[in-house]
Amino acid sequence: MLPQTLGGAPLVGVERYAFAGAPLTSVSIPSALEFVREYAFAECTALETVVFEGTDVSFGVSVFYGCSSLSFVQLPSAVSEIS
Repeated sequence: MLPQTLGGAPLVGVERYAFAGAPLTSVSIPSALEFVREYAFAECTALETVVFEGTDVSFGVSVFYGCSSLSFVQLPSAVSEIS
């Protein structure tokens, strides 16, 4: 799970390429998260499961590009668009 805070400040987003190529198998995104930028989890080939706990998250282009093992994504109910 990503932390609720980072350096004492609330974690509000995941920047471009933040975890690209990381050997992650699952990710749980906290409810305070507001955005996930382009290619944030690109080429995480071992990533299988992603759970978003929030209700309103903005997604950039190709957030999960190349995640060939991804088999389950639980999205927030208020997602209106994924580029």
